[in-house]
Amino acid sequence: MSVKAYDQKVEEFFGDKRIIWKMFEGQKIESPKFEYPILFGIELEYEVKTPEDHKASKEAQQLYRAQVSDRLEHSYDSFAFAKHDGSLKNGFEIVSVPMSMDAHSEQWKSFFSIAKENGLLVHANCGMHVHISRELLTPLQLGKIIEMVHSANHKELIKTLAGRNKPVYTGPSNGKAYAEIGVKTITDVNHHHERYAALNLAGAQTIEFRFFKSTLDLTRMLQNLEFCDALVRFCWPSGASVKEIRESGLKLFSQFILENRKAYPNFAEFMDKYGYISLGKKKVLKKRRSIEKAKPLTSDQKMKKFVWNWDDNVSAIVHGHTVHTTIMHGHENV
Repeated sequence: MSVKAYDQKVEEFFGDKRIIWKMFEGQKIESPKFEYPILFGIELEYEVKTPEDHKASKEAQQLYRAQVSDRLEHSYDSFAFAKHDGSLKNGFEIVSVPMSMDAHSEQWKSFFSIAKENGLLVHANCGMHVHISRELLTPLQLGKIIEMVHSANHKELIKTLAGRNKPVYTGPSNGKAYAEIGVKTITDVNHHHERYAALNLAGAQTIEFRFFKSTLDLTRMLQNLEFCDALVRFCWPSGASVKEIRESGLKLFSQFILENRKAYPNFAEFMDKYGYISLGKKKVLKKRRSIEKAKPLTSDQKMKKFVWNWDDNVSAIVHGHTVHTTIMHGHENV
């Protein structure tokens, strides 16, 4: 079966495979460590749209789930695999190897182009989890990230970005319940070890963002990734201080996104949409013509228009051309 066991690990399946492509090619990022690529491992959870004739037994449901996975496997088998997840009713999660954002944006295209038509669904219990290596992250940096994700001042931003009112899965021991993101501070970095949290710091090798809702849209997935990348870079030790993040973290982070909008196009669009930044888009206003205010033509004017159009068309036909003319509210459109 193509749906692997829950405890199957990426490194066991793919070895030390990494996919690292270009990194923004010199776009402005205020970080002395931007030369280091940030690699993301992604978990995307989905339920399977099971036909009625497969719902009779658990075995039949699992068989259909495997068939769906088999149909989709060619679209991700070079960089990810599907495995069972206990929080899903009859679905699976697709787990990727660590890749740069550029690699993710290209590698997933095939999957997202066929996922929906092959019966994958995103329910409230389906999440998107993003893993980032701990290798370059300091305790101070992790503390700043905690402040940004768990601050009461940033609650609306995180909830909107998450795509659900109660973003955090609290684990099977709590009856598969979901909760809002709790308030934590930088001091929690030393005892912030619960796995089922918005920001999971319990892993020895990675930190994990666990509050996003899953998606069947590539742009939405990249938006979430860009947020994670931007947040890690914004929180480098030489960036904003803890005091600045506590007092005006959202304002400073928004400014960081605005300055680097070319590097984070999808997340910048999100921030613009919800009013956190302004991308200064020019709005094209269509010129409206009021029928009520249009002055009716006199008999002489109508005759002049008719003669002009007739002569013009005759002349065009003589010279081997075709001219289409219309009269609208006293104006010629040629």
